[in-house]
Amino acid sequence: MLGFLWRLPAIVYFIVSAALVIGGIAMFFTSRSDDAARSAALKHKPPAEVLLDNHNPATYKSDYDEIVLRAQANPAAIMEEVRTKRSREVGRTVYMPLYPVAAKSPDQPATAVAIMDEAVSDEQLAALVVGEGNFGPIMLIDGIHENGTVGDGQKAREVLARAATLSPNVTVVKPFINGRKADLAPKQNGIAILIGALVAALLSAGYGFYRRQSEYKSYDERGDGYQA
Repeated sequence: MLGFLWRLPAIVYFIVSAALVIGGIAMFFTSRSDDAARSAALKHKPPAEVLLDNHNPATYKSDYDEIVLRAQANPAAIMEEVRTKRSREVGRTVYMPLYPVAAKSPDQPATAVAIMDEAVSDEQLAALVVGEGNFGPIMLIDGIHENGTVGDGQKAREVLARAATLSPNVTVVKPFINGRKADLAPKQNGIAILIGALVAALLSAGYGFYRRQSEYKSYDERGDGYQA
């Protein structure tokens, strides 16, 4: 079905090769920058705790978008999305709606949602509990704040549609479910990304030269122009 990808003009493979090099370098420096920010964040204490009841809790986040949020959870509305490929699980994401500490009922819109990109045990969730609210546990969540109107925030709105209503300006937080030190540790994958991109670029360029030779040979043999 995709056999035509091997019969494209040589110039296409050269362009792809250049794009891979540029992309790999850009991703390398992005990774280095992120690792530096993670290291800097670990050298400092977490930001001050903020109640979800606050009008705009995102203003209390750190330079690395870290936020420590005290909120009331509704365990009955937790939803889990399981991703599969060819009938095999390739990942899962857990969505937990959060409400102000003073909220009286989960019937009101959730003003925040905790998103965990991995399976979460009851013990890990229990470790976040610091008290009991009007309808659910009070949790102290340290994690990364994200824009709730796009990306994961929009996905959470879709997944939680049957279990909870999210406010229009929902706050998204990705908890350090494995602990702050572990989840903020530099990933140090910049070199691996760069090497992978360079290897792919070399393969693409090499095939481009092969296609170029085939084009010249076809032209010389037929004498009637280009043959793909």
